[in-house]
Amino acid sequence: MTADTLDKNLGQISASGLLSICFLGLLVAKSSLQKRSTLDASQLMRRAEDLINAASNRYRITVQVANRAQRRRFEEFDSLDDPKMKPVIRAIIEMSDELTQPEIIGE
Repeated sequence: MTADTLDKNLGQISASGLLSICFLGLLVAKSSLQKRSTLDASQLMRRAEDLINAASNRYRITVQVANRAQRRRFEEFDSLDDPKMKPVIRAIIEMSDELTQPEIIGE
């Protein structure tokens, strides 16, 4: 195994590791997500991978998603917008939309 192959494999492991750490709630709630949401798990994982691929720092984007999810969790107490959607899932969707549709952020 060459050093380049090892670096490539380590990069894949760390990316998947970060995905699993950040989106653990998604894995636990996969069946319930499919029952109560029109967004399926494969589309959600694609959005999460797009976020990580677009980021210059995978750790930083993971922390940003986690922070937004935490803010959302506290906001849920004030408003009952969509109590069925987990905050981490909502954060992934919002950040993915901001990435693909920058006009929604504002000028």
